Amino acid sequence: MMNCDFCANSLLDIISASRIISRYTYQPLLADVSRYGAFYAVKNLLHRSMFASRLPKDYDLFWLKGRMDLLVENLVLDSRYSHLFTAEEIAFCRELVTQKPPKRLLMTED
Repeated sequence: MMNCDFCANSLLDIISASRIISRYTYQPLLADVSRYGAFYAVKNLLHRSMFASRLPKDYDLFWLKGRMDLLVENLVLDSRYSHLFTAEEIAFCRELVTQKPPKRLLMTED
């Protein structure tokens, strides 16, 4: 079954690449992957983000570095996996990865 394997390799690749940009260790996500598998770990991450109404950890850093491709939410938009997610989850991820940065990122100190 596809969601048993989901995108474990893709997820781990994103986490590895993200560590170059961010100091965040992804331990809670990795613990969920170990406990429930990659598919349910990503589902849990999504639902926590969707209901918390806040940007993911280090979102601003990824935006500033031009590395929005390293957000885990991109896996939901990947055509290989998107059929596993609801329309609401896909819409949330699409909005997140294409969102303009928060105003505080556009302000610079003189």
